[in-house]
Amino acid sequence: MTAPEASAPGLCPVRVVLRIRGVRNTPHDARIPRPAHALSPAPLPTSTVPDPSTLAAFVGVRIESEQRLLLTRPPRHHRTYLSAEPGKRYHFDRIFPPTASQASVFATEVQPLVDAFLDGTNVSLFAYGQTSSGKTHTIAGDLDGAADAPGRGIVARALQHLFDRVDPQTATLQLSCIEIFCEQIQDLMPAAVSSHAAAGSALSPSAVPAPGAARKIRLLEDRDGTIVPSGVRSITVTSLTATRRLVTRALKRRVTATTGMHDQSSRSHAVLTLTLTQRLPASDPAAAAGAIVSRVSKLHIVDLAGSERLKRTAASGGRLQESVTINAGLLALGNVISPRPWGSPPPPPVLLDEAAHVPYRGSKLTRLLKNALGGNSLTLMIACIRDGTNDIEESMNTCKYATRARRVQNR
Repeated sequence: MTAPEASAPGLCPVRVVLRIRGVRNTPHDARIPRPAHALSPAPLPTSTVPDPSTLAAFVGVRIESEQRLLLTRPPRHHRTYLSAEPGKRYHFDRIFPPTASQASVFATEVQPLVDAFLDGTNVSLFAYGQTSSGKTHTIAGDLDGAADAPGRGIVARALQHLFDRVDPQTATLQLSCIEIFCEQIQDLMPAAVSSHAAAGSALSPSAVPAPGAARKIRLLEDRDGTIVPSGVRSITVTSLTATRRLVTRALKRRVTATTGMHDQSSRSHAVLTLTLTQRLPASDPAAAAGAIVSRVSKLHIVDLAGSERLKRTAASGGRLQESVTINAGLLALGNVISPRPWGSPPPPPVLLDEAAHVPYRGSKLTRLLKNALGGNSLTLMIACIRDGTNDIEESMNTCKYATRARRVQNR
């Protein structure tokens, strides 16, 4: 018997935060005349509010408060700042400046969601933004680092938090990792992992398939509308060290390619899923008298492919089709997240031949996460941008997408 899905009182159903990566502007930026009152390379204090009379002379990224950001485009043809286009303001639940640490991002935004996951709530966490904006650094960071390594990302910190709190006598934690590349789902987990290996011993080289050996996964839907990925490997894990090793090897098998934005641009969406099954005592309100009740919750951590415009990727041929597919999938995700009010039930079950009428079927990503995005689930989107002048257009697109998702309100 399975207990009903738990809810997390006091937590916002959809929370959108912004993280800014500090970068050195390219030589192209250096050729643009910069007035004395323009944005300095050092992060501005959150209390700094620009004078509206000098707005036209300001170009770049400016944090006005902990929740408000000002972006201003460079002037056309970069001739003079006096002709700069008006700035645009965007609001978020929280803004992390370039100086924000990995630890602060996890402690303030992610840890409460991991605690909700432990309490039985389904949670989805996304990192969204252009290539080189810090998405993978935020999600994965230094997976192999020590327990106190400052570069550890969300995955390593979440695993540490879980293994510190999960009781192996009453709970089971399972791990799976897939990628979605050109609307094809592939399993990134090793083909053969023994229970001994998962419990803490080193994985043998034969346990990791050769590149290109990843298995494709199909998505099936049962009568209750639950999406079941057929053939995906879900490995029971009991050791923090072995689990981090598994995740590291899985993520290294993602599809990457050289684009106009990065030498190793991720061309796929990576979805790491942790499934927690807890056996509840008979005294629990969710348990019937004398019955053994289990409660299942899922935590999805998603590193999305880069969201940049096609023109900036310098893509052609097959790489162009990849970019088109990536952007279509991101649009479908935005369409699913933004209109859903808190507490609304998931769409009713439908026949497979009625797929075109179901919003979740807009992409493989939204289909896969349908059950985690509906009902009483929690969603966190971490929008990532760069503070370089050349990236203003991409930053505006990222902020527009993210703030659209933030419009979901409790009802």
